[in-house]
Amino acid sequence: APAPAPGRALEVLVVEDNTINRTVLCEMLRRAGHRPSEARNGQEGVDLALAQRFDLIMMDMNMPVLNGIEATAAIRAAPGPSRMAPIYAVTANVLPEARAQLEAAGVTQVLTKPITRTGLVHALAALAGPAPPPAPQGTPLIDEEVLTDLIDALGPAGFAETRALFLADGEKQIAEMTRAAEAGDFEAHGRAAHRLAGAAALMGAARLRRLLGTLENEARAQAGARIAELLPDLAPLWRESSAALCAITPAETAAPPRPPPPPPLAIFAQRPQDGAESLKNKRNL
Repeated sequence: APAPAPGRALEVLVVEDNTINRTVLCEMLRRAGHRPSEARNGQEGVDLALAQRFDLIMMDMNMPVLNGIEATAAIRAAPGPSRMAPIYAVTANVLPEARAQLEAAGVTQVLTKPITRTGLVHALAALAGPAPPPAPQGTPLIDEEVLTDLIDALGPAGFAETRALFLADGEKQIAEMTRAAEAGDFEAHGRAAHRLAGAAALMGAARLRRLLGTLENEARAQAGARIAELLPDLAPLWRESSAALCAITPAETAAPPRPPPPPPLAIFAQRPQDGAESLKNKRNL
């Protein structure tokens, strides 16, 4: 048996009416290190997708009750936890007009039957990605060193202005990320996450920066289920990070003391008559 594919294990919904095809595909997924769930027709697939969050849905096209196109459209239309999950059509029909119809319904990618184990691993590699690095222990809410350097560079007034801009723009980016996630717009979601992550790094909001980076990577992989899992953590962490930054009130840097004025010059001007009188006195000595 092949070794499990590198990367995280995926929750995969296999929607296939043919028992043999479904069994073989699920076994290949298990051997690749993933966790498959089974649906025997399109309606069962829709019901499971509405009840559970999946990282990927593999959808046969020719099925009873609901075919693959109808089931895909139903999943995309309903506000379920797998609405944004990638849907891979599994079909032998790869004609251009068929592909266009699948894409219009919301299919992410087309896999041509028969599917080999190597082809399956390659198809899922972009979703599974590399194995995630372990989270660093004790990632601080605020990186004090980064924050201190920022205040030193900008001064208290400049820091306060930059912080205000960060807080205002952050609210907008989080609203955009939420909107894009609900609409399944991975590009917009990743773009907003990237912008806010860069600003969070500048402000020293280390824990926020880490979460935003993860969300950006998941958007790039079109991992809608993973985004839906992580996104609820964003607003509380944003509020916590914002409160910590707002609590920082760096003192205004005192102006350096002025040097004392130089002592008066020891020069005494003599009036002309004073000089003449002095000369007369000298002659009389």
